[in-house]
Amino acid sequence: MKANSRRAAALVRLRSMAESGQGSDALAWLLRECQSDSALLRLHVWRVSQAIYGTSDATARRQVARTAEWCRARDVDPATANLGWLLDERTKGARLSAWLLAVALDLGYRLPGPDPYDVQPASS
Repeated sequence: MKANSRRAAALVRLRSMAESGQGSDALAWLLRECQSDSALLRLHVWRVSQAIYGTSDATARRQVARTAEWCRARDVDPATANLGWLLDERTKGARLSAWLLAVALDLGYRLPGPDPYDVQPASS
């Protein structure tokens, strides 16, 4: 199957999993699939968010923008950031963690205390 078809099929599978109550397993499935099919690394992160979490275009892209901001990735276009960028091993999971937190915050999860990514010098 061609790469574009495999990516489209993966998005359909993610959406199907989410709609059938298996949404909590969808991301884990995708990450496993990425290990054996590098074409999936070209999936846009915002499309993955839409497929699994049902977010709007604007919300999904805002999540990617927030991830890039928190990880100080200034030259990232939220519309084109892909799983290869999100899962880049050089970040040691920082981008994936930031994206998951951005998604969770948009889904209503609230952290107690200050923003963990707001790095400001401590006042003396």
